[in-house]
Amino acid sequence: MKFFSLLFIVSVFFFVQLTAALDSLEVENNLGSIRLSTSIEPNRVPVNRTAQLTVRLEWTGERDRYEIHPFDNPIVHNFEIIANASANKVASIGGQTATIREYTFTLQPTTMGMAYVENFIIKYTDLETDKEFTLTTNRVEVKVLDPLPEPGSKTWILWVLLIACLAGGGVVGFMIYKRKRAERLRQLQDEAEKNIPIEERYLAELKSIPMNDPDIDIVDSFSRLSKLLRRFIRDKFSLPGLEASTDELVSELRKLNADEKFIHETQEILKSSDIVKFSGGSSSRSELDRAYTLFEANLHKSLRGELPGDSGSENNEQLTGIGGK
Repeated sequence: MKFFSLLFIVSVFFFVQLTAALDSLEVENNLGSIRLSTSIEPNRVPVNRTAQLTVRLEWTGERDRYEIHPFDNPIVHNFEIIANASANKVASIGGQTATIREYTFTLQPTTMGMAYVENFIIKYTDLETDKEFTLTTNRVEVKVLDPLPEPGSKTWILWVLLIACLAGGGVVGFMIYKRKRAERLRQLQDEAEKNIPIEERYLAELKSIPMNDPDIDIVDSFSRLSKLLRRFIRDKFSLPGLEASTDELVSELRKLNADEKFIHETQEILKSSDIVKFSGGSSSRSELDRAYTLFEANLHKSLRGELPGDSGSENNEQLTGIGGK
């Protein structure tokens, strides 16, 4: 019986701690802590009344310890931000000096139903360590209720309906405009990407491998490097780079009279990757660095037109049977 009682107490304790963590994120260090929280009052508001969102940023220790980055207004749904204000104050909490910044936003509901305030994000820099951090809060929801009668007014419902119609029309118009604009941007992006040399696209993808990370996963990085090289060969020479074995791919490159040095270096990279993949053994960082450097240099070489043998679509007839061996 005592065991179940103790288990119940522990469960309640962790539940309370988890609930408290949902509204804020706290970052602690040796010299103090910084905490971000939000609250909204009331959480059930008539459509013709307002609610107040309060964002509170608080830290202990030196007032000038943190540099708060500029931030945008919170993203809201079924709300309109009609006013905002901020206040700074200093207080003593538990014998420590606390700096408090409060940002308040007056929210006007647009329609009845549910309204939301999305995650509020603030970035700051710890000037002691010159490191940047991010604080965020959880999404807040509010129930928007039927309108209340306005004092001395008999036509409040007409105004509410008019505002709702205008707001609804505005939202629909904005969504149509936004959709058309997004489609146009996608078309422009697709056209721009078609005009970008494939070497530049692969150079950009190559940089996503975290070569500056001292704890880099060498096996995974070799795998990514090998796939990039095979895809490049597929796109550049119209060869089955992803399906063919290393020896088959090298053989096909020689049939195209590709640059012999490029063939040799390609074979070296792919065989090193094959050893790591199929043997499960480890490879040294220096081997990964060399493979990365060779591939990068060959991409620049190809960009300058120094890789003979890329004959494009006319190579397709040579590919029959390669991937199915």
